[in-house]
Amino acid sequence: MGWWNLPGSEDEVMGDEPADAAVSMLRPVAERRPKPTANELLDALEAALRIAGPGVVNGELEEQHITSLEVMRVPGRAPDDVVAILGPGLAGIAGTYRDRFSRPPSLREMLAAITFELRSNPREYLSDFADDTMSKLVLGRHEP
Repeated sequence: MGWWNLPGSEDEVMGDEPADAAVSMLRPVAERRPKPTANELLDALEAALRIAGPGVVNGELEEQHITSLEVMRVPGRAPDDVVAILGPGLAGIAGTYRDRFSRPPSLREMLAAITFELRSNPREYLSDFADDTMSKLVLGRHEP
């Protein structure tokens, strides 16, 4: 299992282990009926990250939102059941970084792990995603 640097960083890395942990985290989302919309999944991811706190990820969302180029981001209320699905999965991804590097992942590393699976198969997890691929998840500010 390999690890590689994230583009533009010598300190942030991604690897097969966190990618596998992200697949395990997202699998129950694919089984949910109805599947969440892209906005619902991103709302739930934000809520789960805020609940998890610094033990799971190094960095805070603050007033930022998670988005992607393909998602017209409209932050809203996160579905409680999806938040509950994602929480343990985030801890699983963080565990791969702790085991390998003795630290939690940065927020960017966490999003890279989730993006690794989500970008290649968004329709597997999202009810409203028409494209075959999704670009990386990024942090941004929502402008109404």
